Amino acid sequence: MGFADGANNDQFNRNSSNFGQEFASSPTYKVGTGHAGCQRELYIEGQNLGFVIQQYFGNPATQIGPTSHPEIPNMFPVSWSAQPIAKEKTKIVTGALSTASDINVHDYTRFTIDYELFPDWTVLAQTNTGAPAPSNGTLLNYRRHGSTEFLCIPGRHWKWVTSPNDPLPDDVNPGIKIGRIGLEFSWSYVTNPPYATINSAIGCINQNTFMGYPAGQVLFSDWSEQLTWQILGGTPFYTLTYHMLVKQSQGTVNTGMQYGWNYFYRRDPAGGDDNWQQIKSDTTGAPPYASYDISQLFKQ
Repeated sequence: MGFADGANNDQFNRNSSNFGQEFASSPTYKVGTGHAGCQRELYIEGQNLGFVIQQYFGNPATQIGPTSHPEIPNMFPVSWSAQPIAKEKTKIVTGALSTASDINVHDYTRFTIDYELFPDWTVLAQTNTGAPAPSNGTLLNYRRHGSTEFLCIPGRHWKWVTSPNDPLPDDVNPGIKIGRIGLEFSWSYVTNPPYATINSAIGCINQNTFMGYPAGQVLFSDWSEQLTWQILGGTPFYTLTYHMLVKQSQGTVNTGMQYGWNYFYRRDPAGGDDNWQQIKSDTTGAPPYASYDISQLFKQ
């Protein structure tokens, strides 16, 4: 089998005997719709597997995150596999062998690493005001999808267009479609999940502009946690997934205006104001949804 030294700009010494060598046929790049990745194969001593894993995937105990691809800075390892492939006997003394202890038997392993491309949040922040800045050593990915919500409004809020312009009867309840945008954030290589922040922020709306959306339009709706991997007896890495919903109700007077979660449809607003109006508690004066700095969800 042949080997190639490969790139030499990893964040550690690739020529170390502990690190191993890269197969000549490695790496393999995979690019498709919505996906870009890479697979690298290394030839290492089996006894050094734990060391190599930490070099690539980080050390939770010291909160050192993963090492990026040597040629593509935004591509990071996401999974690995190891396969024993050979044993080799090495003479460790000169001259004639006197005992069996003069032979050192090495188990070798094919170590395969899969990489994926992650967003450059420094660049995203230039076009998405209020984009989160995840803690050092962690990775953040996200996706956005759109949907609509059917809002049923009582018939008394509407009138017939043709004469007579009577209000609709109570048993006719027209509905309107309100646009919704879903945001999903996958935050990986987390060693200290911010549980206190999560508990405070759940069910709240954005206090400040977040991912380009004005205050009051992004609701932190739910989250989940998964243990990604852990070296036996060591500190674990977690992946946290956050789901958020964006509400942008189009104005009825000024169609260029968009209203968030604390605005509800009002039948006859005074002075020709928009039908979307804020509401508050009749006892405390508090709005239905409290505000929170949800960018703090990405800080350990």
